[in-house]
Amino acid sequence: MVEHTPVKDEAVPAICTEAGLTEGSHCSVCNEVIVAQKKSPAKGHMECLEPEIPATCTSDGFTEGAYCTVCREVTKARELIPAK
Repeated sequence: MVEHTPVKDEAVPAICTEAGLTEGSHCSVCNEVIVAQKKSPAKGHMECLEPEIPATCTSDGFTEGAYCTVCREVTKARELIPAK
């Protein structure tokens, strides 16, 4: 009987919105999975809130907003509040 020739399947880290995979391995000759990779759940965004900035008589303001501190994706867009 011929032994498998294992090849490492690299782990894929989970990110904010996508699941990852653990390290695994398969045979480079017959492609049989030796150690199956398992899914690791997406981490979710780490939100940073940006407080509302009220408009004044001379300067514009902004509504409350939020973004992810890891991937920088805007999770709640700020809107302009025109000067009064």
